Amino acid sequence: MENIMSNARIATIVGEIRMLAPAEEQKIFVLKPMLQLGAKYGRGFFSSLELVWYAYAGKRHWKLFVRATGASRWRAITVDKVDSIEVADHELHRLNARIKQSASSREFEYKLLLDDELVFTGQGKFPQHSGERQRTVVFGDFADGARGAYEVAKAALSLAPDLVVMPGDIVYKSGLFSEYRKHLDPVLNGSSPDGVALCSSTVVVAAAGNHDVRIPDHEDELQHSSKSDLFAYFRTWRHPESGPKLHAKDVEEMVSKRKEGRKLLEQFGPAFIKRSNFSFFQGDVQWVVLDANKYMDWRNADLQSWLRKTLRAGRRKTWQLVCFHQPGFNSDAKYRGDWRMRVLNPIFEEYGVDVVFHGHCHFYERHRPLKFHPNPDESGKKRNPRGVTTVDLGFDGKENRKPDGVIHIVTGAGGTLLSPELRPSVHGLSDTTAFLCEDRNSLSVLEFGQRTLTIRQVDTKLEEIDRIVIEKD
Repeated sequence: MENIMSNARIATIVGEIRMLAPAEEQKIFVLKPMLQLGAKYGRGFFSSLELVWYAYAGKRHWKLFVRATGASRWRAITVDKVDSIEVADHELHRLNARIKQSASSREFEYKLLLDDELVFTGQGKFPQHSGERQRTVVFGDFADGARGAYEVAKAALSLAPDLVVMPGDIVYKSGLFSEYRKHLDPVLNGSSPDGVALCSSTVVVAAAGNHDVRIPDHEDELQHSSKSDLFAYFRTWRHPESGPKLHAKDVEEMVSKRKEGRKLLEQFGPAFIKRSNFSFFQGDVQWVVLDANKYMDWRNADLQSWLRKTLRAGRRKTWQLVCFHQPGFNSDAKYRGDWRMRVLNPIFEEYGVDVVFHGHCHFYERHRPLKFHPNPDESGKKRNPRGVTTVDLGFDGKENRKPDGVIHIVTGAGGTLLSPELRPSVHGLSDTTAFLCEDRNSLSVLEFGQRTLTIRQVDTKLEEIDRIVIEKD
């Protein structure tokens, strides 16, 4: 629900209040406002976003006012309490408001008031329409308290992206709600002097990594204070509800083989897989985000059917991109034997997926365009299927811009890097590797033109590390 409020009325409200000091702000917000696509995005709500935040519970009255950049009139937006949880003996409320795009501008400003006191201001922009150029930034394995994460966040904000995609391991070590407040909010929402207001100004989309669903063990210094402290990924992110709809008993049978899966079932029920697997359109691009954690078995025929249907619906778009955390192709000595997700590569090939983005490995690695064909006796039977990998050696992204196969990019250099003795340069590279950078923090920058996609890898000083161009007829 939206109401138009006159400038005079807004001036009366805002003129009588003051912005809070940081110490006062922390007494209100647990997680500051974050711009997200929202659960209804893509179901008749392509021109709306959700503003999501967590605050300490109390009988308080929230007001949100929005106006198009350059406009004089503000709109009052309804604020809804979506959820209530208890963490560290504190009751917390998740609140959100759906902001609809006005006809006059993609860009907007907003003010958030609590009991008529101005507590937060921000600005944002709505997704592009078809035919419009756009920029997306991708980086993973991020909020772990390392200095590199702050530098990556600053670089990302300076690029003024239209969208940020995070391919998993968003918060370390166990994806706890308390870790979101300790590591994510200070970096991406400016809750510390070195942080930046990225989440409050730019739509962020996130895949679930292994550290996002990890359950602390007895040796961990930081333990979860309550069951609501676990799995903050599923409580914080409001992604489009476009995920697979499997029978409850089939989901239970699949995910209950892992302790994380059993705990997720206990807290969220079988429908949780719809919240970590989803797709959306932005301009001429389809994004498909998958949960590649071990409780998900992507040999499942119903999951593959959903993926095929989803990719089929995206064929009308110029670009089809996929994102999930654990790569099936990589040069990490620790993870290079994990081939589980290779089982999906034939589907990506069938529907013309252009690029698949991953994290998990704490470096940048671009693979040559490739095709993978599982051995007939192993396809659909083994978690790590063997097969034949065919590589396009002719594509260089410069002279030859038309790849024959799917390009896999690992962009997990968002936080702590591998120590020198663990780096791929010591243990050897994958046969499919085209380019590797392991010694610095970096992020991927995607520039979408009419029929070209330029992918650059830049360090935190925005110096270019790698570049390719993909071209469509």
